[in-house]
Parts: sequence; structure tokens; C-alpha cells
Amino acid sequence: MAQKAGLEPRQLEAVAILLLLGIFQSELGADGARAEASCGVASQARITGGSSAAPGQWPWQTEVRTVAQIILHTSYRHEGSQGDIALLRLSSPITFSRYIRPICLPAANASFPNGLQCTVTGWGHVAPSVSLQAPRPLQQLEVPLISRETCNCLYNINAKPSEPHSIQQDMVCAGYVKGGMDACQGDSGGPLSCPAGGLWYLVGIVSWGDACGAPNRPGVYTLTSSYASWIHHHVAELQPRVLPQLQESQPDINLCSNHLALNSAPAQGLLGPILLLPLALTLGLLYPWWEY
Repeated sequence: MAQKAGLEPRQLEAVAILLLLGIFQSELGADGARAEASCGVASQARITGGSSAAPGQWPWQTEVRTVAQIILHTSYRHEGSQGDIALLRLSSPITFSRYIRPICLPAANASFPNGLQCTVTGWGHVAPSVSLQAPRPLQQLEVPLISRETCNCLYNINAKPSEPHSIQQDMVCAGYVKGGMDACQGDSGGPLSCPAGGLWYLVGIVSWGDACGAPNRPGVYTLTSSYASWIHHHVAELQPRVLPQLQESQPDINLCSNHLALNSAPAQGLLGPILLLPLALTLGLLYPWWEY
């Protein structure tokens, strides 16, 4: 990803990108035969840093321009507010293949442990106001989940009173306390994909951040499980998936308290340089859907 100067919402690019959710029926050919595509299945090696993805590595991310309807969530008001999610219905069916497959939508009671290594992907900026250059390979970056309590603590470090931020119940954070790797401009609506039981789940949607890549400012994502019922209401055939048993989440408040203790101690020199790695994206939800 890239570092972004200033405080502003992450902006969508002009090209609509789809995020495929759940299990959908898709047309397979002229004979009208149909088949189901199982969600969350992708053949790729795990990654450890920012890099270009191979074709088909994240098959629930694809570009589509034929949009028939956009369903906005009524509670969304501004950057940092609740309801930062929308559904986008395509004007024609999707044909699934090795390169186009759906991701699983977690059920409303889904809980993913702090520290779980997830992946954010996209085509956004690779430096401030610098777009990803042709041929624009999809970028990928592993980021660990951070609890809401710890994320709120981090955002209160050197916070500007004129720009208050609160991590609300329908949000989840992921990233690094030291900064340097994050989602950024052009990433809004992009997927935060997390593994569980051999499948990939859409845990979050890139929503907002305070100067991407900055220390103590992890990326903030819409928590999709908070909207499982809302999505199911608009797309009855889409069934959220119950997660397998995962390890119990451990407290991670030390990520913030350690920093506070460091700042309160006598000066001990500067922190090491921040490594900025490219990553970015633009996309959204599908039955086809899309996120603002």
C-alpha cells in the first residue's frame, strides 16, 4: 500500500469492482445448464508482505461495469459513520470460472480472533496520488486483526480534537501499530479476506483510515457479519455461513499500552524507518454488490 497525506475518506475509483459473496447459481453455457459455485475456495500460497497477486489468486475480485441497481444502507452519513456498505445488482448473470468465484459471507455471530492474519487486496494508489501503473496487477497484503478496544486506544494517541474518530460496533481494524503497510486511496469497498476451516471469508470491507500507513492508525473496515441479516434481507438466496470453531481470541491491548509506556518513558531515540509496501483496491459486494 501507500501512505496518504492528510485525513480524508478513502475514495472509490471510477471502475466498479465486484466482491462475490456466498453461493450463487451461474450460467455455464448456451445450453442453459447451471451449477453452483462453492464460496471461499481459492488456490494460492499465503503471502507475507505487499506484492502482486497471480491471476485467479483472489477470484472473488473482478471488474464489472454493467450495474442495474445500487442498494445503499440508510444509516451511512459520512466517513466514520455506521452503515458504510452497499449492494450492487448486476444487469446480467455472472459466469463462474477458475478466475471468478464467490467468497463466503460470515454469519451474524461470527467471531475472528485478534491477530488472525488476513489479506487485503486491490488496485489502489501505490504512493500519495500515484496510481498503480499498467498492467495494474492486483496487489495483496497480509494484515493482522486488531480488537475494537485496542484500535480505539491507538486512534486516541495524538488525536486531533477537531477530528474525533471512534471505532464503532460495525467496524473491525487490521494493520500494524508501527504503520507502513495499509490500504489507501482507491481501496474503498475492497475485501478483507480471512481464512477459517479451509475457506476464505469476507470479514471486512475497506472503509476509512487516518493517513494510511501512519503509526497507530490501522485500517478500519466495515464488519460484514454485522450486516449479514441486512444482506440476506435483500438477497434471500444468499445464506451467511456459520464458522468452524476457531481459537479463542486473546486480549491485545498491550499493542497500545506498550506504546503509551514508551511515550511516557525518557527519550530513547527514534523508531526505525517505516517500510512502505504497495497495495490498494477498489471494489464492493455482489449479488452482485459494490461498496462506497
